Amino acid sequence: MVKIGFIGMGNMGNAILNGLLKTHRPEDMIFSAAHQDKMEAVTARTKVPHAGSNRECAKAVKYLILAVKPSILTRCFRR
Repeated sequence: MVKIGFIGMGNMGNAILNGLLKTHRPEDMIFSAAHQDKMEAVTARTKVPHAGSNRECAKAVKYLILAVKPSILTRCFRR
């Protein structure tokens, strides 16, 4: 099981991810974001894998960081 997951990879998610990469391995983390090209760019830069969906990301981790604005949060887990 992956230890830490992120939903959202904007300014806040990126800042937290970059900080955690100083003490954690990329394979200990996973993330999801709204745009595929953004996820691919972050994975290429950090080597942290991305999930296919927010739900997949949440199910794969022990700790989940919701790095989205409150107005977007309600849309994160719609079916």
